[in-house]
Amino acid sequence: MPRRIDRKTSPLIPLHHKHLTLNKRLRHTEPRPPVMHRRRSFHHTAPETRALKRRHSHNRTRPQPRPLMQNQFFKWPVKKRSREYDNETIGHARAPAIRGRKIDRLSNEQLKRRELTFHNGRVFDSKGNRFDTRDSTEKMIGRPRVKTDKANFIMTGNGKIRVDKHPTVGKRHHTSLARKGGAVAGAGKIAVYNGHLVDVTDESGHYKTTRKMMKNVERQFKENGINTTGKFTRFFS
Repeated sequence: MPRRIDRKTSPLIPLHHKHLTLNKRLRHTEPRPPVMHRRRSFHHTAPETRALKRRHSHNRTRPQPRPLMQNQFFKWPVKKRSREYDNETIGHARAPAIRGRKIDRLSNEQLKRRELTFHNGRVFDSKGNRFDTRDSTEKMIGRPRVKTDKANFIMTGNGKIRVDKHPTVGKRHHTSLARKGGAVAGAGKIAVYNGHLVDVTDESGHYKTTRKMMKNVERQFKENGINTTGKFTRFFS
């Protein structure tokens, strides 16, 4: 049985564009699709797209320095290395000084050998001898190894001081003294003559030591009985 319809139904009539229904000349032409526009817009045309900004080398933003991070397990706040030195162990760092070169990482035993100790206002190495940096050397890229009076140092979040008297640019840097190249509480160069602290600077391109970090390093030396009056020199911070 066909379904019974009680009310009258009107056939479906396709609706044309309003411009076609008002213009008699365009009745027998094919209807054009309506112009799509965004919702909540009073215009029948789509809004113009913004012009793409040309990217130039001077418009590229430089990587911002990473802030200090406070950890409940650390005594001092730490800071990660600069972003331009990421992936340096595989030679993919963006820093031009070490681009294409692989940075070495020291093992846990090697790191313990480079830790300093303090006693009676003097600085000692891990073997108990007075620490001295007058025999320190440094190797530059394409140049022979030269003799310097300072050694690279870092301070961990727990206050341990590690040094490297014979760094090599492009092979062993400040990140080599940190475990897995991680965050440190301070970094720079240190000069010690026969156990007496002479000078401490913030020369570190990897960590870009701030003044707050240098203050924390100075406090750590004072807590260990080291005289720091006039011994801390700042070059970059």
